[in-house]
Amino acid sequence: MAETAAASADLAPLLLYLSQGIMADGQPYYAYMAVTEDRLSDLQAAEQSGNFKLEDFGDVLGGEIGVIEPTPEIRTAIETAFIQAFGDISDEQQGSDILT
Repeated sequence: MAETAAASADLAPLLLYLSQGIMADGQPYYAYMAVTEDRLSDLQAAEQSGNFKLEDFGDVLGGEIGVIEPTPEIRTAIETAFIQAFGDISDEQQGSDILT
């Protein structure tokens, strides 16, 4: 059984990750995820292969199909919710795909 990011938070730090791409049916998507640091490279490799389920690598916090880029308002809302749930996001990571 796959362990969720929240359940494995004691084992590795959680990162806020923005996954963006094109689904198998050709639709763009973006999804914010809480991913453990030890699963991040596996997720990025899976993104490159193009055949994966986001849920296999962490907790999907929100996203949208048909849009590849979140609005600034969505980005702020997700970052704020992540900070409230899991802790601070460092200044150098803001604006990147990996937010800690």
